Amino acid sequence: MFLRIVFFCFYCFFFVFSQFVFAQKNIYEKFKQKYPQESAIMLDKKERILIEINDGKLKISNSHYVDKLLLSESQNYADEYIHFSNTFSEIQDIDACILTIDGKKYKKMPVTNIETKSEFQAGIFYDDTKIKHIIYPKVEIGSRAVISYNEIINDPHFLGAFYFSSYMPLENSEFSVSVPAEVKINYKVFHDQHKKIRFSQKKEGKNVVYTWKAENMEKYNFEDDAPSISHYVPHIVIYIDEYLKEGKTQKVLSNVHELFSWYQFLVKDINKNIDGNLKILVDSLVLNAKTDQERTQKIFYWVQDHIKYVAFEDGMSGFVPTEAAKVCSRRYGDCKDMASITTQMLNMAGIPASLTWIGSRALPYSYSSLCLWECPRVLFKEKRL
Repeated sequence: MFLRIVFFCFYCFFFVFSQFVFAQKNIYEKFKQKYPQESAIMLDKKERILIEINDGKLKISNSHYVDKLLLSESQNYADEYIHFSNTFSEIQDIDACILTIDGKKYKKMPVTNIETKSEFQAGIFYDDTKIKHIIYPKVEIGSRAVISYNEIINDPHFLGAFYFSSYMPLENSEFSVSVPAEVKINYKVFHDQHKKIRFSQKKEGKNVVYTWKAENMEKYNFEDDAPSISHYVPHIVIYIDEYLKEGKTQKVLSNVHELFSWYQFLVKDINKNIDGNLKILVDSLVLNAKTDQERTQKIFYWVQDHIKYVAFEDGMSGFVPTEAAKVCSRRYGDCKDMASITTQMLNMAGIPASLTWIGSRALPYSYSSLCLWECPRVLFKEKRL
């Protein structure tokens, strides 16, 4: 009897294992037939944001998972890059490997070569953007490059967006957000004309989990001088509306007014003090000017001629302008810094001026189109728990 049980267990193990190996081999054959012209496809792309309240503060983490199948001999997929801000996020628990079928054995080759370095972008002299460069040990036909990692988001204003397509065909994409009852979120889906993104929600303990899924997504193609992918790729933008802290409502990004209030808070202490050297410069420039228009022109052209454009966006300096006096002494600054010194010099000349809040043509939506408080209430039109 004992031998029969042992034999049965061995038979079950062998059957399951052989079926697993067979299935693995057939994954390649299945998708090679489905995508004969592709070098690789993405089997899964998943992100899950977990929002918690800890000691009255929001604690936010985002777990990432990507599984790519290589369909041809190409070293283009031997590398993986994780882009992140060294100020606003942290990357933890990177687990990357290559999965291959070696005969009848399932083989896992973990990645040991991971480099962290600065990312250099055209037009920006320096910023705090970093890259985790993951180099896979062995890339061959039929192998799978799998990576997972956790991203700690340090500022609740920067949840970002999730794109349901990729630069290669994507079989399954999934984005979910888990929040306690004390946290209210808003979201909006863009470019889902064919209604391929499916929404669901469920209770998990004390949290509500909102999930969006899509399948069989076509790859997007990059073209020179084309708009960014946010203009045409299906994606979701999510942000925190408000949360409860000790029974009191704390606003984050409830509407356009709250976003403006946050920006205003960031610049409230800029140029509070009058710098003597800058005042002497302004007085000398407008000494013989007879009208406000002439004074404005002299100040504007001085800034244009003497302040060199240099983008330096380290941490909050990507949002907060530099003090006018420092811009003057450095003789360089980016667009925010030039606005800072121009408005301060105009005020010193007796011409009312202030910093102005503007958007960007690089994004396909306005502030009001994102803040659903300003729009028809489509948020959570699905059944709420």
